[in-house]
Amino acid sequence: MKSLIYVGGVMGVGKSKLLESVINNQEGGDIIIELGQLIRKEALTQNLINNELEFYELPRDVIRNLRRTVIGRIKILIECEGYSRIIFSSHYSLPIGDKIISTFNSATSFSYNKLILVECAPEQLARRIILSERKRKISEYNKLEFYLLQEREIALSLAQKLNLPLYIVQNDDFTKACEMLKYYIYEAK
Repeated sequence: MKSLIYVGGVMGVGKSKLLESVINNQEGGDIIIELGQLIRKEALTQNLINNELEFYELPRDVIRNLRRTVIGRIKILIECEGYSRIIFSSHYSLPIGDKIISTFNSATSFSYNKLILVECAPEQLARRIILSERKRKISEYNKLEFYLLQEREIALSLAQKLNLPLYIVQNDDFTKACEMLKYYIYEAK
C-alpha cells in the first residue's frame, strides 16, 4: 500500500533540507512534493504573481483555485506505480496579514498515513530567515514564537480530526533531526 506522509512546519524551519537529506540517502520508491512550490509555480504560469508577490498574498478564492489545480495533478501522480511513499512538504498554517490560517482546506482530500511537524527554537528560525536569500513576511521576529505555537496548535487539531498521531521533529540539531525524521517516515506506525 502507498504511504502518504505530510511533513509541515513554518517557513524556514528546515523541512526541505531535512527531507532532502533523509530521502536522498534511501533507495528509490519515495518522492517529495513541495506543495507551496507547486502552487507558486502554477501562479507564475498563470501570470498571477511575480518575484515581488507571493501566492499566499493573492485573494483566498484565487489561492483555492490554484490549490485545486495542483491537487488534481497530484492525485494523478498518486495513482502512478513506482512510488511506495509520497511525502508532502508544506505548512499547516500561513500568516496572512495579522491572521494565521490553516492550509488544510483542500489538502485534506488525501488520506494521509502520517503527520509530521518540524519545529525549531524561535532564535534558530530568526537566524535562518536572516540568512535566507528571500526575505519573508514571517520575519517579523517578535511574532516567530507565536507562529510556531499556532503551527503546532493547527497541526495537533488536524491530527485529532484525522485520528492520527502527530510526530514532532525538533530541528535545532540537524543530525538528530534527520535521525528522528527518518524514524518517523520509515519505522513509526
